[in-house]
Amino acid sequence: MTLLNGTLSVGRFKDAIWITDEMMKNEFLPSYSILSKLFKKVLKAGSVVDAADVFDIMLSSNFTPSQCDVSTLIQGLCKVGMVQKAYSVFAALSGRGFFCTGCIYNPILWALCKSEQIYAALAFFGLLEKMGFVRSAYSYTALLYGFSKERLWVEAFRCLGEMEKVGCKPSRIAYTIYVKALCDYGNVDEALSHLGKMEEKGCDPDLVTYNIFLRALSIHGRIQEACDLVKVIYQKGLLPDMYTYAALAGGMLKGGNLESSNELLLDFISRGRSLDDVVYNIYLHSKCCSGNSSEALSLMQSMLEQDFSPTTVSYSTILSGNCSGNLSVMQSMMKHGFRPTSVSYNMVLKGLCKEKNMDAALELLNIARWPYIGPDLVSFNTILSAACELGDWSVIGQIWGRMKEYEGTKFDIVSFTCLIQYFSTIGKFPGCLKLLESMMNSGLQPNTITLNSFLAGICKYRQLANALEIFKYFKSIRVPPNTTTYNILIRASITKGKDSLVYELSKDMYNHKLKPDIGTHGCSIYSLCKEGNILGALDYRDQMRKDGISPDIYIYNTIMNAMFKRGMVSKVKFLFKDMENNGCEPNE
Repeated sequence: MTLLNGTLSVGRFKDAIWITDEMMKNEFLPSYSILSKLFKKVLKAGSVVDAADVFDIMLSSNFTPSQCDVSTLIQGLCKVGMVQKAYSVFAALSGRGFFCTGCIYNPILWALCKSEQIYAALAFFGLLEKMGFVRSAYSYTALLYGFSKERLWVEAFRCLGEMEKVGCKPSRIAYTIYVKALCDYGNVDEALSHLGKMEEKGCDPDLVTYNIFLRALSIHGRIQEACDLVKVIYQKGLLPDMYTYAALAGGMLKGGNLESSNELLLDFISRGRSLDDVVYNIYLHSKCCSGNSSEALSLMQSMLEQDFSPTTVSYSTILSGNCSGNLSVMQSMMKHGFRPTSVSYNMVLKGLCKEKNMDAALELLNIARWPYIGPDLVSFNTILSAACELGDWSVIGQIWGRMKEYEGTKFDIVSFTCLIQYFSTIGKFPGCLKLLESMMNSGLQPNTITLNSFLAGICKYRQLANALEIFKYFKSIRVPPNTTTYNILIRASITKGKDSLVYELSKDMYNHKLKPDIGTHGCSIYSLCKEGNILGALDYRDQMRKDGISPDIYIYNTIMNAMFKRGMVSKVKFLFKDMENNGCEPNE
């Protein structure tokens, strides 16, 4: 007992648990006070796994912790994702006649709903009812959250009605959870209809609720409605805060309304309002998205002069907005105390690869002071993808070798797909098959991008029969084709003059419930042009417009090439004019 007390006093809890186990094996039962003391200390230290072990020891000794300690244990278990263990604690106590209050079972209910186990939560909710436990508005709110997260809107709405029926008035939090989920999934009008219902029920929305609506309206470009709602906020006696501006500006930015986002934030800053890092980061991101990354960098430098410390998000925003000179930008930021993470280095790598500066990318990979163990899989895949796209075998070989140097860094589906794309592009199809075999032997399942990369290369070399065999094989291993897959095969079939195959592929595409896209329409126009039916191709283009689909540069180029081949040079200038009116820029 002295040894047990000693280990407890110095905080060596695992040793204390081991000593307790040894005592019980030798039929020496520790007292309730010593076990309770151990349980409380382990809980206080935040080690819920060890606390659960002590709880099991206490139960086997016919001791029961206090309500408060049990509640802390269950909340801790739920917080670290051990919901099943939390439930077993509840079940063990219930079986012994322990009176469980809402602070014990509600955390389990919430954890199930947050981890997208709504049906398990519903079953647990029903069990509570059978056992006679009182379910509160907090319990119903957990279910409401779970239903909303799973987009089960009918069930969520019924849950609101059930709350009122049993006398649990939905709180502002409950309504806010519901309308936020509706807004997040694009059901803004339905969410707005509940705004009036909240007021009718005497549950007035607060600024948090209004901010949710402002963000949703801004994302969907409903700026006037958002402005009208701001007036309502003032009429209610509420004052917009920085989160209101963040909701509006962030929504506008996400909805692609860069100009309005910039103007709003500039107005906020010019009024001398107190800013937090969230608003600053939105403004920085807004500037970078609109191509003013140099202005964003200047703003961050002025932030530093005002003793406002940029966050890692601020620095990352600048790096993501810059491409040219990214490395020098990061070096400049490091002078102001910025410590690059793997994410930061990967952003610089991405910028260098985008500029096709592979030498600088490799140099950064070698000289950078990477955190932890060095470059990660994202780093290698970034360079590998760029090298494969450029067809630079020397860089591909170097990356392949470097990956083997780092223990635990193995090829993933992105790595394999990049290499399959490279080998198929240069016509090395046996190499593609070996890579495919290696991928599957590694336990990786090829995806649709892998399939399309392989097919594009095979069809490029006009090996349609082999492409169809690969297509058939991928379908047999349950890799779903998409519209692009069919576009590749349909175009290759048209080139080969296989009209019946084009029909079969189009039918199969329809059976998979895939909608034609701009590429599919391009295939149809290519087929008409190949037959010399230029007028038919132009009619098809006009029909696309009527259907709300704008022809792209590839469709115009297809028609233009056909016109040149047919000697219709005088018609080409009219097609150029049409391109210009359609906002389509000619390429090289």
